[in-house]
Amino acid sequence: MKKHVIIGGPCTGKTSTINELAKLGHSVIDESARQIISEEQQKFKGILPWINLSEFQRKVLSRQIYLENLVESEEIFLDRGILDGIAYCRLEGQQPIPEMIDLMQTHRYDTIFLLDPLPFYLNDGQRKESPAQAKKIHDAISQVYKEAGYKLIKVPVLSPEERARYIVNKTLEEGK
Repeated sequence: MKKHVIIGGPCTGKTSTINELAKLGHSVIDESARQIISEEQQKFKGILPWINLSEFQRKVLSRQIYLENLVESEEIFLDRGILDGIAYCRLEGQQPIPEMIDLMQTHRYDTIFLLDPLPFYLNDGQRKESPAQAKKIHDAISQVYKEAGYKLIKVPVLSPEERARYIVNKTLEEGK
């Protein structure tokens, strides 16, 4: 199975791009962290990244691995990969959970697409960072993937539809 990961900081258009890839008929995995934040916000004492980053990252890692293992198609596009959590931990001055470090070299992806930041920034119920924090996250995530030996394919600012087509074309080029 080929796994293609779409990375970038908050509000770079990952979810919109993943949704467009799904509309084109591709198998996708939505961002685990957003799913978990939404679920945990419904609980009285939920595990949230701004309260307990380590436990939150443990939940995200577990969910991500679970979802990736469920995939039965030959090719999948993921909204973030397991290495993103390492960047978030580093930015908060915390050690990444050991399981993430262990998987950094053994759990591999085929292609990494780094979305260029959009010219605007919007907060929502799960996205609480400032634009400056979002930029630091973006840079930290790209650095972690580079450290893990990945070549990042930059995706320019385009409409979600154009970004999806750009990514599909690049996967075809890379597969040759």
